[in-house]
Amino acid sequence: MSMKKPNLKPSPTLSYILGVLLGDGCCYANPKRREYRVQLISKDEKFAKSFYKALTEIGLNPHIRYVTTGINRNTYFLVRAQSKVLVGWFKQLTQNDIYELASKYPIDFIRGFYESEGSLIKRTWGGGYDLEICNTEKWIVDMVVELLQKLGFNPRIKKCIPSSKSILQKKPTYYIRLRRQDEIAKFMRIVSPCIKNNIDKNCIGALKRFKHPPEVIRKAFEFKKCGYGYKRIGKMLGISPWTVRDWFRNKNIEEVIEDGRN
Repeated sequence: MSMKKPNLKPSPTLSYILGVLLGDGCCYANPKRREYRVQLISKDEKFAKSFYKALTEIGLNPHIRYVTTGINRNTYFLVRAQSKVLVGWFKQLTQNDIYELASKYPIDFIRGFYESEGSLIKRTWGGGYDLEICNTEKWIVDMVVELLQKLGFNPRIKKCIPSSKSILQKKPTYYIRLRRQDEIAKFMRIVSPCIKNNIDKNCIGALKRFKHPPEVIRKAFEFKKCGYGYKRIGKMLGISPWTVRDWFRNKNIEEVIEDGRN
């Protein structure tokens, strides 16, 4: 593999690569063997090709191939590039350096990190979806939450402590969650991840069903003033009670209406 010198000037592409490297990607250095690898192993071809494209955009010459590993002989896509400069740059980054680049291009950073660590889960009750991004590094989670908040989202964090019997994992896992359906739809539109987006029309249709005209939202707030609960209101209006509950968490009706338009 050729040792091309990458362009490490701050850019949307470099911010995306950084998000991936803090997730499923990795940098590997073995000076004795003169190996300086940047790589990603993923089951998803779209994700692998997206990372491959990003590496080429900063001037590297990566390759992508199939690899079969594990007892079940599962097939993965391996993207790998050789670059002492990029590996050295990544290894010496401080938390402040990472925050500075991610803050400059937050959408691209979040896209890379979500494609690595995120998931879109279909609810088994009440309809709709939950969006999650997880990681064991609290400072990374806090940074992503701040970036999401600056983009107008309202994420929540849940801490899960591993069992005392766990051998493989000792550190707690932190989950960033978006549960409001309008915010999930907004995330998919703004961040536009290439995977974990369920763009198979079924998901998009379900998310659209949670968008309601202003008169319906206003009616729900009127019923609330009359003393009705969100479950009763949902039944009266023929919509999910969980959607109504999400509306009531925001006391400003105009903001709820505006979120439904975006």
